Amino acid sequence: MNNMAEDYRYKEPPKIARLNKDVKAELYTPMVLPNHQRGFKWLTYTTVVGLGIYLVLYHDYGYEDHCFSWIRQKVSSAKETMLQLDPADEKELKKISSDRTK
Repeated sequence: MNNMAEDYRYKEPPKIARLNKDVKAELYTPMVLPNHQRGFKWLTYTTVVGLGIYLVLYHDYGYEDHCFSWIRQKVSSAKETMLQLDPADEKELKKISSDRTK
């Protein structure tokens, strides 16, 4: 009966000897494509950001208002104001185009 009681007691795990640097480096090196971690991280972040921008600005959620409607309105109004020419710029553009046609 004494042996059964000892079996259920907590036993400390065996102490592992310190590993030298070569063994530690080998254990922590990924087995599949070990030198591409930074590239995969960059690709993951880029994909997530791109997918988020697509879902917020371009995905079709139907005709009703939704949580991204105000963001889409702000972005479209900002695009329109940035891509609009001032009247002075339009005059200059017409002058340049008329000079080139002569």
